[in-house]
Amino acid sequence: MRKLFVLICFLAVSAAAANAGGSSDLRKGNKAYDKEKYGEAFEYYNKAVENGEPEKGFYNSGAALYRLQDYDGALQAYDALKDSEEFKQDAYYNAANAYYNRGDSEAAVKSLRSALLLNRDDKEALHNLQFILQEQQNQKDQQDKNDNQGDNKQQQDKQDNSDNNDKSGNKEEQDQSQEGENDSERKLSQSEADNILQMSKEHVNQDKRNMSAAGGASEVEKDW
Repeated sequence: MRKLFVLICFLAVSAAAANAGGSSDLRKGNKAYDKEKYGEAFEYYNKAVENGEPEKGFYNSGAALYRLQDYDGALQAYDALKDSEEFKQDAYYNAANAYYNRGDSEAAVKSLRSALLLNRDDKEALHNLQFILQEQQNQKDQQDKNDNQGDNKQQQDKQDNSDNNDKSGNKEEQDQSQEGENDSERKLSQSEADNILQMSKEHVNQDKRNMSAAGGASEVEKDW
């Protein structure tokens, strides 16, 4: 905020406002503002608006509401000064502070640029504009970094899934190959068993033929 804008308002109109009646409200409001009684100050400034000093009353009301952290109320007060030749430039500057504290950096930038168009020598407005723009750039860089990290993680997850699928496929191929070998071994064992059985049958038949040629088998008596 500008350095004690309320004093600027009061000092600028102290002589001329004495007969208007409104200066008394501004003076009381300024005293309350100096004591950090911003709610009380706002009430006096609001009376000043009603008593014929709208520009000074709105300007100081904006300052009091800003100190009360009522940023929406402060912005309404400053918006009432958009056509004021005396307070328009400072109103844009102070509105930028309210926008920024409300969390609206884009509106703060726009308001500061409006202030600089009215006074290009306003070093405070230029400093605040540069600060906010740099802050926005830093936030963008951080967001881009986070997005890149997220993309890299997704790519790594895809690669890991691909590797796992390849391993799973290789395992299935190995299992199928092993099953094929087992089937082959089972077929081989069955073939060998059939051959042995055939050889046994041929051997039995040969023995029978030999016995027949020798006149039959002799019967052996057993000792009981």
